[in-house]
Amino acid sequence: MTLQRRPHLNTLPFLVVLLSQVILALVSCHTKPEVNIQSRQGLTLIDSTALEEDAELMPFDSTDRMAFYPVYYLGEAADTIALGHHPVSMFYNEKRDGKYDAARNWAAYTDRNMSIRVDTSLLLAYKRYFAHLEDKTGNEIVDSAKYYKAFPVFIINHSDSLLMPGSHNLVSKMIREAMDEDGRWVEVEEKVSFFCGTAKRDLVVDPKTILIAKLLRYRGDTTVKFRLKFEFLNQGVYSRIYSNTFTDYFDKAQLRALALSRFAAHNPKLKSNF
Repeated sequence: MTLQRRPHLNTLPFLVVLLSQVILALVSCHTKPEVNIQSRQGLTLIDSTALEEDAELMPFDSTDRMAFYPVYYLGEAADTIALGHHPVSMFYNEKRDGKYDAARNWAAYTDRNMSIRVDTSLLLAYKRYFAHLEDKTGNEIVDSAKYYKAFPVFIINHSDSLLMPGSHNLVSKMIREAMDEDGRWVEVEEKVSFFCGTAKRDLVVDPKTILIAKLLRYRGDTTVKFRLKFEFLNQGVYSRIYSNTFTDYFDKAQLRALALSRFAAHNPKLKSNF
């Protein structure tokens, strides 16, 4: 049997290539990928924003309580869903959104047509950028970024028609409520307000499909029960759809102050006592 000789190798270039491959492998092992894979029975979320070790709970600011639920996915329910690094586009696109312009098959907002669920078993993150405007050019310059811990929010369209739970790239009709020490539900957020509608996108959930948003978790010294409230005006009457109840952190003194303020607002004669 004749053995085929291996081609002659120039030793030095070969060693350089081999060494570079070893270094690349070692660096790859120690470099944390910008991805976060979370799974529960029947679902895997691949989040393009990594859950960094220094991810924080977001401080609650009672002077700025505007709700913030950025949307990362609109589409079919599936066993595996990938979430982009950034929320979905906030701008209207004729190719993608034009089909809804003349649509008439809109579903009524009822808990039969639509459900909201917060899944606390899936741990996500939100990356917030801090930036400034450059004086000369007016360009936005990113100074730093911070990671905040988050949960996914699933909004499901169970109907055979269209639903529109938000615009731009936010769920705009939804706020968070917390249960106080007396068992009363207290609104800890206010609905988002949009000041510019130019080229805005309406977020439409097609029949039998889902929307996935992120809920940024608050920092606090105690755990309380929360729920999300989707509130809308229907023929002059406010109707509401609630999510499941879940437990997370909040500041006890802040919740007490919000509860007292809300109670006083609904009982004007008692305001002087607070």
